[in-house]
Amino acid sequence: MSVVWDAADFPAGADYRLCVDRVCLDRRAETTDGPHSFLDVPMPEATGEQRVTVRFQVTGPAGGRSVYDRTTQVTLRKSTPNGEGCDPTVWQAGLRADPGEGLLSVARD
Repeated sequence: MSVVWDAADFPAGADYRLCVDRVCLDRRAETTDGPHSFLDVPMPEATGEQRVTVRFQVTGPAGGRSVYDRTTQVTLRKSTPNGEGCDPTVWQAGLRADPGEGLLSVARD
């Protein structure tokens, strides 16, 4: 499960937290990472199409104030990055964090 965002949309030095069901990953952006940033939460237990709850939070560097906090549900989809019949088969989804529109689905290959 991954979330991508435009680095300019959130303050430099912000803390990011991505949770998929009960599995969470935290990251601090010390500097702007470039035009786009992303966070991935591996889901090795996913073995089929299933709905998961995703929460993405951004906390500003000044005083730890929440600047973004959105939750949505997505369905993990099958992906065979090396072609059908070749390992690995993974179940994944992708979202884009938009300050005005929330968490938006992005197409995954």
